[in-house]
Amino acid sequence: MIRSKLLLYLTIALLFFHLMSSFLVTTNALVFSLMLTALIDKKIGYKLKTFFCSKDFWVLVSLFLIFVVSVFYSTDAKQGWKVIELRLSLLLFPIIYGVAPLSKNQVQLVFKTFISLVCLIPLVGILTQWGKYMDTGDSGWFYNDNIVQYVGKQAVYFAMYVNIALVGLFYFWYNDKLNKLEKMISVVVLVFLIVSQYLLASRTSILTMALLIASFVALLILNKINRKQTLMLLGVLALFVVGLVAFFPKVLKRFDSITHVEFQFDNTNPINHFNGEIKKENWNGLNTRIALWTCAMDEIKKRPLFGTGIGDVQDDLMKNYNEKNFIFAIQSNYNCHDQYLDVMLSNGIVGLAVFLFLLIYLIIKAIKEKNGILLGLIIVFSIACLTENVLGRNQGVVLMSLLTSVLVFRTKEQIT
Repeated sequence: MIRSKLLLYLTIALLFFHLMSSFLVTTNALVFSLMLTALIDKKIGYKLKTFFCSKDFWVLVSLFLIFVVSVFYSTDAKQGWKVIELRLSLLLFPIIYGVAPLSKNQVQLVFKTFISLVCLIPLVGILTQWGKYMDTGDSGWFYNDNIVQYVGKQAVYFAMYVNIALVGLFYFWYNDKLNKLEKMISVVVLVFLIVSQYLLASRTSILTMALLIASFVALLILNKINRKQTLMLLGVLALFVVGLVAFFPKVLKRFDSITHVEFQFDNTNPINHFNGEIKKENWNGLNTRIALWTCAMDEIKKRPLFGTGIGDVQDDLMKNYNEKNFIFAIQSNYNCHDQYLDVMLSNGIVGLAVFLFLLIYLIIKAIKEKNGILLGLIIVFSIACLTENVLGRNQGVVLMSLLTSVLVFRTKEQIT
């Protein structure tokens, strides 16, 4: 019992320090403490023997294992091991929570903590930007990276966190897991999470949020509320959206700019910014990615089956950028901004097959076990991977592997 509580407290501490700062030393120390707590057990030999026979474990670590294999055929093995070190949580968290799973109530507490932190961080960020807004009169201080940069996070990754928090909140609502006070607070939290997502101005995440809300409303209509309540709910949502657009119009510029999909690799113009004038001749979020994806596909075609090796991915991309005189990508040292293409670059079609199998396996598992949070988590992650290398930064890989492992290896009690 004491060990179980210690694991819970360490998990919550890890969430707190990982979200509230960018200091890897603290994160690494907490992961090491979790590992020690999980493995120091009189029955650890038996548990490990049983655990290593678990299909869930081998599926979860399969992606990490193929990354390790690709180091051995990378030209730059040193860089390959650096990437493996970055993605080590893909192995460590399945071991930690597989050997010492959290209980149903503990998992719920972890997600309530996560939702609270994801709500608190942009709130503090907005308050810290207020002084700059008052000095300059520029409302751009309330948008994008500005409201989360004080904790060392990028808006695109924090926007993914917000969607995961919404998944958790919808789960608690739908399954009546909140008391009266929590329900009252959760309404405010929902409103603020939606506002935060809008201000973070990540197009993919905003569209994902719309999908999550639409799915949740559809579930309510089918199972929880009548026609009158449905009309009222849809009316409130419509008014809320109109209000957001009216008070924060700059976010729409993020969508205006992606109507221009044409590009030239040698274009030296900057990327369009929501706080500036949108110009057709500038780069934007969509045509930049199309150009990056074009370069990535060129490299994938050279080694389609097994890829180039995880240590050579960025070097090969940079060579391709230079060949095409893709000045903007060279100056920014861009990755391919698509996790599926990134896996194909490092591990080829074989790697992509493993990655897709992992995602499909988790989705099927979530549906079979009626694990709504796991299902929502994987959907959010899968969509985010279309436009970002989520596993390429600590902001992405640590949180996703942590939450996935917590949910997959929870105790046999059902979450629902």
